[in-house]
Amino acid sequence: MLSSLKEPLNKVKSAKVYWSLILLLGLLFQSENRAASEEGQLLNLQFHGDFSSDHLDELITFMFKSSENIPVLHYQIQNPSENEPVEYLIETRLMSDFYGELLYAVQEPEDAIVLQPDETVRFSNLDIINGTLPDGERDLNFDFILSSSARNILSSLNAGALVSDDNYTVEVELFKITDGVSKELIATESISFETNLPESELTISDDGEALRRISRTDLRFETPLFQWSGLEQLMYRLIVVKKSETETTEQLLNNQFQQPHSSENITNTSRNVYLDVITTGNSFRYPEELAEVLEQGEVYAWQVRANVKTTHGEKVIESDIWDFTTERVDTDKLTELLTILLGTDKVEQLLREGLELDKIELDGKVYTASEAIPILQEMVQKIQTNRAVIGE
Repeated sequence: MLSSLKEPLNKVKSAKVYWSLILLLGLLFQSENRAASEEGQLLNLQFHGDFSSDHLDELITFMFKSSENIPVLHYQIQNPSENEPVEYLIETRLMSDFYGELLYAVQEPEDAIVLQPDETVRFSNLDIINGTLPDGERDLNFDFILSSSARNILSSLNAGALVSDDNYTVEVELFKITDGVSKELIATESISFETNLPESELTISDDGEALRRISRTDLRFETPLFQWSGLEQLMYRLIVVKKSETETTEQLLNNQFQQPHSSENITNTSRNVYLDVITTGNSFRYPEELAEVLEQGEVYAWQVRANVKTTHGEKVIESDIWDFTTERVDTDKLTELLTILLGTDKVEQLLREGLELDKIELDGKVYTASEAIPILQEMVQKIQTNRAVIGE
């Protein structure tokens, strides 16, 4: 009989223990939630509403300098105790995914922020720079270390560098002083923001209309005007090469771009280099004094590259490879057609009077020699097939 009673009693005891454990875990979980909730109220961190990647330099120096005198970061700390004042210490780190730690700021015990029971204090980086809390009665002092990477970023930004893709995090730890000397970590908070370098800032694109205009260039009238789209403040290196049967255009250009630029030798026809210049802006006209270097009836390729300074270092950007053809003027063909149309004596007379076979005016419109040849050929064909006659 006793043995038959023991089993139900054991089950009852096991059930009580089981439910007691569940209740205990539930209380612990609620306790942790309350602690987390209270901890969340102890410390709050926010970027200023107008903050953006344009203020990266302000963020790096937010503990000690503000060139624009605008807030970057807002702190809020609270003493939840209803009975006792609390001494708080704050440690702040600024981190970059690319560089690691950029800034570390810490308070010494003698600089602790004392909050009265149930007191909340809010302050920004401007208050840190000024060295006092907003009430003006309590000091707000930090010691900080700025890393060499942070100094490099500031130096590059001052030199006009573009802000690279990165993720920046401000991490804050809140400590409570206990026993007058020890400190206990009671809250942490972090906020992050990303910076993105637009692809348009790293693109050298073509000017379609300009490419069309120089696609066939008659050197007797003007030299090629190279134009492209890109950041105007950059220094661009423009190289023109003549296409070769023994080397690819890419090889010719890469070989020359790898050479140091020389302002004294901007052409090197032995290497098929017909122009190598550095220029600002988005256009460059081939120097007229070098026009004779270019040959008629040849195909040339050109490309521009630039070094873009970013907060992660220099980045080389490059355009596509574009080409143009210089017109070959067939003066013999033009003379032949004019002789058919005007007669030998008339053409010889015009040549003696100084006629230059570079422009032909037909029906009040001026054509280049290469443009005029197909028009004259059509006129000759019509005459020979009796579809047109030359007036007296």
